[in-house]
Amino acid sequence: MFSPLELFLLIWAVIGPLKPTVILAAAASSSGASDAEVRGIAFRAVVTAASILATFIVLGEFALDLFKVSIPAFQIGGAIVLLIFALQTVIEDPERAKQEGKSAALSQNMAVYPLAMPLMSSPAVLILIVSLVGASKGFMQLIPLIVCIAIVMVIDYLFMRNCLKIAKALSPAVMLTLGKIIAILLVGLSVELMFVGLNSWGVVAIEGLKASGG
Repeated sequence: MFSPLELFLLIWAVIGPLKPTVILAAAASSSGASDAEVRGIAFRAVVTAASILATFIVLGEFALDLFKVSIPAFQIGGAIVLLIFALQTVIEDPERAKQEGKSAALSQNMAVYPLAMPLMSSPAVLILIVSLVGASKGFMQLIPLIVCIAIVMVIDYLFMRNCLKIAKALSPAVMLTLGKIIAILLVGLSVELMFVGLNSWGVVAIEGLKASGG
């Protein structure tokens, strides 16, 4: 359905390190947290988020069968959610995440909420995972998805554990602006996913998607 590069950009856009890093840096700076505390929170957040994502990879198709949702319907619904997410990111105020971080109390619980959920295992990526799992024809087709998620999780951890240093070198506004650029690409990928679902339903006939969308 997506090339490895498109899939990586898609995963990066919805669960990348930009927002978690800004929020954790703002909370850590306002509370005077030590590097050890920040590392602990970052590690717990990544482990929690990765566990949630792995669960959806394993149980994604079962969930579709349980609720009797067709793969094309989930693809179209997921595309709409991803599109809304991308548009919200594009028009978001760069100072919003910084203010959210200042208002969040730094604690180990912060690793679970808001870092792991909903930032690093957002509804958008969960919908994407279930959609791709349902459309796959075996475990081998899921390897690119698993690899992309693993890479982004590692990057998320490295960014968050060094968030105080990054905040000093790079302003939150610059980091979130980079996120907006990626979100623009995500808009196009969301539309592509929507057409894949429509093509699978036979609503539209797009020759280029037949081989990739299945």
